[in-house]
Amino acid sequence: MPWHFCNVLDANAEPRRVWQFDARSDAFNLKGEFVSRPFQHDNGKKTIFGKTGNYDGDDVLNILLEQKQTAKHITEKLYKFLVNETPDTKNIEWLADRFYKNDYDISKLCEDIFTSDWFYD
Repeated sequence: MPWHFCNVLDANAEPRRVWQFDARSDAFNLKGEFVSRPFQHDNGKKTIFGKTGNYDGDDVLNILLEQKQTAKHITEKLYKFLVNETPDTKNIEWLADRFYKNDYDISKLCEDIFTSDWFYD
């Protein structure tokens, strides 16, 4: 799904840049591949998680994937959907750690969930 930066005013009427989701955008083609449209993107420097550079969409995704919190967030969402709406911190931490170490291989994450004893409790 396409995300992009937009300018908004915060509670103090100060401008700031935030990520915004756009379900109507055609930034992805029908195969699910990212379609780059350089003329529609900010080419200036950006600071993301303390790293500053002239990042494009792929760079931003790579920076997000470097964060273990990204693996934990995805894992918790999947856990709540497949296992229980009440998250078990110990199980989620274990799953997220393995998901991160397996380079975000979703099939291995699902296998870990479905073969765990606690899945059937």
